[in-house]
Amino acid sequence: MESFIAKLLKDFEDGKVSRRQMIQTIAIAASVFAGGEEAANAAPSSGFKTIAVNHISYSCPDYTIARDFYAALMGMESLPEKDSGGQAYLAFGPREGGAWLLPRGYQDTSRPNPLAAPAPPAGAAAGARGAAGGAQQQRPPVKAVIDHIAYTVANFDKVRAEKVLKDWGLAPRADGDSFHVKDPFGFDVQIAGFGMGAYGS
Repeated sequence: MESFIAKLLKDFEDGKVSRRQMIQTIAIAASVFAGGEEAANAAPSSGFKTIAVNHISYSCPDYTIARDFYAALMGMESLPEKDSGGQAYLAFGPREGGAWLLPRGYQDTSRPNPLAAPAPPAGAAAGARGAAGGAQQQRPPVKAVIDHIAYTVANFDKVRAEKVLKDWGLAPRADGDSFHVKDPFGFDVQIAGFGMGAYGS
């Protein structure tokens, strides 16, 4: 725990985390370390014990529109000091143990969108219009995707985590104090401990 706090304080001094993030992380970590043995015993021997969502990465054409929408409608807390001009940070959940939504803008509109509604087979639209009296509505194409989700796991240890992921036949990609892997359907999953804030995504 001491080395964890020391690293967190250094990140605060270096401007990598805000005062709010530091206090929030210390409070969460204290409760986790206090029940460390119980959490460790609950963790599967061949995997991890997920205890929180760290952040959700949301790619869209204009991150400012997403930022303002989720702040105004959903009551997420926008952090202007973390706004990079291409990505925003929105906090939600309890003050201790909350998570982040990270709206990120993308420029390449030619990129295939896995959430877009598939085009109907040739002739299907005309048949459907005839059956419904010409009043069929088409779902608008989806323009945003969740490109990855980061999960916080109990008692994260980078060396052990890499070994576990390789034992599963995965190809972990290091990202600061975390790893990215692909799930069985190719979705990007990020695995980290409490030491990683959304800035490390």
